[in-house]
Amino acid sequence: YETIGVDLRRHADMVGEMERRGLDTKRPTLFISECVLAYLPAADGTRLIEWAASAFGTSAFLTYEQINPCDPFGAMMVRNLEKRGCPLRSIHDYPTLEAQCRRYTDAGFSRAVSQNMLTIYNTVIDQPARQRAERIELFDELEEWRMIQEHYCLVYAVQDPAASTIENSVVFSLSQYPGL
Repeated sequence: YETIGVDLRRHADMVGEMERRGLDTKRPTLFISECVLAYLPAADGTRLIEWAASAFGTSAFLTYEQINPCDPFGAMMVRNLEKRGCPLRSIHDYPTLEAQCRRYTDAGFSRAVSQNMLTIYNTVIDQPARQRAERIELFDELEEWRMIQEHYCLVYAVQDPAASTIENSVVFSLSQYPGL
């Protein structure tokens, strides 16, 4: 992999920089976005997603993002980030798990799934691993931690003509990582 410093709002610059570094759109490609798209204006983030879906024969997008801005905790999260000069510019455009999935399928990905981090913690991570983590990280405010986890999600979108289901995607599959 390679990291590139570029302003994602400047789409042509981003694509040009990737091409200068030898990007091969014929190879299956996984895009990873960690709390990036919500800070971009919705149109800029969507343009990036559309490009990832259309420019590659096989691609996937794994996104970790903030959600649920309208309940009391979410509204406080949005206000706190705004006060720090870090506005979540598109969180209200894609506030729910369903809206996140629609964003990717509307942008050209054939399938998308999403889940909040609390559900992932409780269902994907097995109980022994959770118990180990909970012994290491002593939760003073377990209820607050749970609320935070309900306001972040993973979205996995696939554009893979060879896969009959998202679980069979050639690009990435959670089943490849037992115990995750």
